[in-house]
Amino acid sequence: TPEYTLPETPTGDASDPAQPSAGASAAPSAVPSAPESCSPQMRRQGECGLSAAPGPTSPTDEGTPAGTVLLVVLGALLVLLLPLLPLLWRVRARNRRLGS
Repeated sequence: TPEYTLPETPTGDASDPAQPSAGASAAPSAVPSAPESCSPQMRRQGECGLSAAPGPTSPTDEGTPAGTVLLVVLGALLVLLLPLLPLLWRVRARNRRLGS
């Protein structure tokens, strides 16, 4: 039988389930470590280390480039015009034949 059809059996000792490490269960600190030059009062007010924090950013997306919009519009016009070419050719030939 193929290996992918065989049931998977766990490896290792089933009587001793893996225990999470003590460091993995500790929640990470929400406040970054303050530099040692900060006073305790500054740390309580949250003013330490804020100079490196990123401020609000403005959006940098300027939208779709004009060249892309132009290509899409020209492509749409071409798709609409191609089926009409035989009709326009017949109208032109008829007008030339009738002398108008």
